[in-house]
Amino acid sequence: MTESKKSLSLHQLMNAEKVSVADSTFKTSITRDDLEELHLGLGDAWLDAIAPQECEKLERRFAWSGLDRKALCSVLDQLDQPIESSSSELWFQELTFLQAALCSDAERELDPYVAEVSAANPDQLPFSDLWLPAVDAFVDRLRSCLVDLQHRSIDDQVYRSLGRSLLIRLTNISEQALFEQFNLQRPPGAILLAHLGGDGDGEGPPIREYYERFIREQRRDGLATFLETFPVLGRYLGQVCGDWQRANETLLRRIDADTHALQQLFDVEPAMALSEIHQGLSDPHNHGQVVSILKFAEATHCAPIQVVYKPKDMGVDFVYQQAIEHLNNVSTLTPLRSLRIHCGNDYGYMEHVEHRLCLDDDEQKSFYRNAGRLTAVLHLLGCTDCHYENLIACADQLLLIDTETLLEADLPDHVSDASDQQTNLTQSSLQKSFQSSVLRSGLMPNWMFVGQAKVAVDISALGIAPPLKPFTKGPGWLGLNSDGMMAAQISRPSLLPTSLPVGVGATNGLNAHLETFCQGFREQCAEFERTREDWIRPGGVLDQFIGLPRRIVLRATRVYFALQRQQLEPAALRSPLRQGLVLEQLSRSFLMASEQPLHWPVFEAELRQMERLDIPFFVHSIDGQDLPLVDGMKPVEGFIETSGLESSRQRIAVLDPAAVAFQEQLIRGTIGARISTEAGRSPRDVAGLDVDVVKLTPEQLHQESRRQLKMLEEMAISDADGLVDWLGMDLGSDGESFCFGPVGTSLYGGSIGVALLAAHFADETCSAELIISCLKPLLQIGEKDRDGLRLRWWRDQPLGLSGCGGSLLSVQELATWGPESQKPSLQELQTSLIGALLPEHIRADLGLDLIAGSAGLIGPLLRDGSSLALDLAMVAGDHLLARQNEQGAWSIQGKQPLLGFSHGTAGYLVGLAKLGQQSGEQRFLDAATKALIYERERFDAEHLNWPDYRNRQPDQPNTFMTTWCHGAPGIALSRACLFGSPLWDEKCVAEIANALQTLTALKLPFCDHLCCGTFGNASILRIVAEGPWAMSLPESVRTAAIERSSALVSRAVARADHDGGVLRAFGTSDSNLLLPGCFTGISGMGLALLDQLNRDDRLSTLLTMGLLSPSAAVSPTPVHQTASNAC
Repeated sequence: MTESKKSLSLHQLMNAEKVSVADSTFKTSITRDDLEELHLGLGDAWLDAIAPQECEKLERRFAWSGLDRKALCSVLDQLDQPIESSSSELWFQELTFLQAALCSDAERELDPYVAEVSAANPDQLPFSDLWLPAVDAFVDRLRSCLVDLQHRSIDDQVYRSLGRSLLIRLTNISEQALFEQFNLQRPPGAILLAHLGGDGDGEGPPIREYYERFIREQRRDGLATFLETFPVLGRYLGQVCGDWQRANETLLRRIDADTHALQQLFDVEPAMALSEIHQGLSDPHNHGQVVSILKFAEATHCAPIQVVYKPKDMGVDFVYQQAIEHLNNVSTLTPLRSLRIHCGNDYGYMEHVEHRLCLDDDEQKSFYRNAGRLTAVLHLLGCTDCHYENLIACADQLLLIDTETLLEADLPDHVSDASDQQTNLTQSSLQKSFQSSVLRSGLMPNWMFVGQAKVAVDISALGIAPPLKPFTKGPGWLGLNSDGMMAAQISRPSLLPTSLPVGVGATNGLNAHLETFCQGFREQCAEFERTREDWIRPGGVLDQFIGLPRRIVLRATRVYFALQRQQLEPAALRSPLRQGLVLEQLSRSFLMASEQPLHWPVFEAELRQMERLDIPFFVHSIDGQDLPLVDGMKPVEGFIETSGLESSRQRIAVLDPAAVAFQEQLIRGTIGARISTEAGRSPRDVAGLDVDVVKLTPEQLHQESRRQLKMLEEMAISDADGLVDWLGMDLGSDGESFCFGPVGTSLYGGSIGVALLAAHFADETCSAELIISCLKPLLQIGEKDRDGLRLRWWRDQPLGLSGCGGSLLSVQELATWGPESQKPSLQELQTSLIGALLPEHIRADLGLDLIAGSAGLIGPLLRDGSSLALDLAMVAGDHLLARQNEQGAWSIQGKQPLLGFSHGTAGYLVGLAKLGQQSGEQRFLDAATKALIYERERFDAEHLNWPDYRNRQPDQPNTFMTTWCHGAPGIALSRACLFGSPLWDEKCVAEIANALQTLTALKLPFCDHLCCGTFGNASILRIVAEGPWAMSLPESVRTAAIERSSALVSRAVARADHDGGVLRAFGTSDSNLLLPGCFTGISGMGLALLDQLNRDDRLSTLLTMGLLSPSAAVSPTPVHQTASNAC
């Protein structure tokens, strides 16, 4: 082993030791047990990083990288050796320089204490005092390297600005590790004493005794002891410093050499000094290079001139600006603003754009017309990911300043192509139209909603909300750089999105200017139609892009940033192995393939860039199909299916009034889904608004439900083939994440909920037609000679409520309650779907729970009543039994087992109990009993509720939800489902009573939908309190629950009337999303209104996935028996 290998990373060593798959004798795969044998705990740790509980993926990961057991042993042996670095390594030389600088000025005074973040001091830089001697040394070295500059004077402020950029980088990568060590040296009670100040009255600045001692000790030691604890950090420190030196020396030399170009294009006279540089405006790429704003000034010049420097090829930027100029030259419309560009060799300069707000309503109207026109341009040029940082509003113009998002290529699904199972749902033609539509540009409102967050986030250029106030709360440091330093929520200056024409406290004007925006969109599309040949002919505008290099980022940058944050956690910095395991998470998406996917080398290329603390990107020819990789790696041939240039040519070629009208439908749909609140008021501020409440009459309940259906009819988007869909928020295949877009047919958030609501009004012609339109995609699956399609339907979706199980239950309900004309075809569909379900589909299920997995399939199968369905239900039951832990619960992907109905034990145990009851198999009842005991043991008597363990922290108190999905309401439903089963007992009665009391006392929730809101709670109160299972409850509890149910519904409707007539689905920071889904939106709320009127079992069937029955048995739907072939 050579000396240099001792300082290599895990993945560098793996790459050095790997052997050719063809040459290797892989007699056996590397397994979890092999790793455990080599290094205790390593098997589980590696498995957790790449695919919790999926051991076969661990074997794939090593096999695809050409690693056998011998090679991996060699890697681990080298990692166990003490780290020694060669003096020839650049990062080590930079680290040595940094350490020497710290030692040489160890007694330097600390900077004065700064109490608060402000506009003048926006950055919090933890432990910045430690790095000051090193930063000065690096700045002096940079200055000395540039004494030969000949053409441009550089002010001292430039070097100070560059030094601060380095200081920010050093503090960012070291703060977590330094804080951990500082905490170990700071005695108990130091934080409180520090904040009392020197006089002990809490008025003065916090004490800095231990902080100053810590800083000086680290300087004197040159970080030697510190880096023994965190050896990986040493590499990163050296890497960052070296990158900073090379990038900024290159930048300043280019500015000096480009004096003529800067004068010709940007009026920067040679006599004007470079007076300031502002960095940190972009993600670090390609060895830490970033975008810089350059300011040039001279003593006699009235105003400085600013120019943007970009360390990338600017060819695409240049041709894009030429294209905008072409539009202006051939059009009678008001010119769209274009920008001046200078192209250097792998770098360039761009005209600086100032963010300027609109002065009045007329200018704002002009802005949105121009924004509509630009949206048309960017849509036709295949622009994606236009979030608010990529555009700047300047008076009445909106300008694209980052062309990396232009001409996005269409990529094949390499993972699905290498899989024996589909990894994504099969898309309808309408969904495919959505995928290539104006919505993918990122300009239109688009929400991300993940995990437990209750407010969806919109980061789109035109949909983002301006901040309500000048300051906002966010994570930061209290008592920064003092003995009292601690993580806390602090007040920071609000950041105003540059893509908006309005300021802090204003309302986003997109909804108010919808018509003007659409007018601009139509006008610009018409200009493209009129001048089509100018764009698509040989030698035309589009051909000017041919051969140009284009950057592509293959994941959302937030994914890389989140992973980078993990890289810098103290535990990950302690060894190359731990650091490497953090980066192993990048392999997860690749390992979903069952065979090595074509783009597997991309994983290694990402690793190499992440190990430099760069955000990974790649550069490809804008009209090519191959993807070049980094560091001389072999390109991935055939990576791109259709180039962005060819896709743009096709869009412009087929552009016609019908295509424009469809895009306008989408624009109106996504903007219409966003119901803005009045200026300056957050929707959450009015959650408890005091409104007059009068109990709704039966007629009012019916009318209000019909109004919800009417709203859904108006929101629908259809294509020429009669397919209909809605835009909204639907649950992802993981059962946890949400995304905005076409909702599909799912019961949870899709169009089947609309059909279920419309079935209540089936005697109306328009409702019957709406039901048929909603069912069309499902009915097509049931057609003859569609066996393959039905197999894919089961294979490609979750099995539970959010997928196949929910759709099957809805088909059963519509076959019972829907239009008479549709009942025969729906019954045939039910039979054909169950006939296509294979035991292998169930055994491959990883979702397991009621929402996503087998637990949500049992109810619909039992309701079918056929012997085949019962056999399949028992396969599902056995699948759950095999994954139940010793305590009686279920863990998904290694996470804490959950309680509750949607994702927890309550949902599992009810399915198993009903299955055991109907099949007569005791093993299912035993497993259900075990789960029931587990859940009961975790009841919190103080809160009369069950804890929500999704974000549980060991040192924090339990948190609780009180909704259908998590907490007492859903668990009350589960206990009602046990009525008449062997598991029903007096404890069930007591648990129902506790849950009803908790729910009755709960305040009006912010949202109204079934899953987490008012109508879900109101419906559960009504269903549970009125059923036969509640007859043993105290009359007062039942009466209070029923009255509270009615009051909740009346209050939600009254609040909606006050808010403009719209019930609340998911809330955003400045609006309320109108969603169509049964559990997330309007259709479910309409069903809940009718439940108050009809008081039947139609809604309770949906809420319990068919597992609740007053007769204590699962009622089969009227379809014929099918021969059994399940095994």
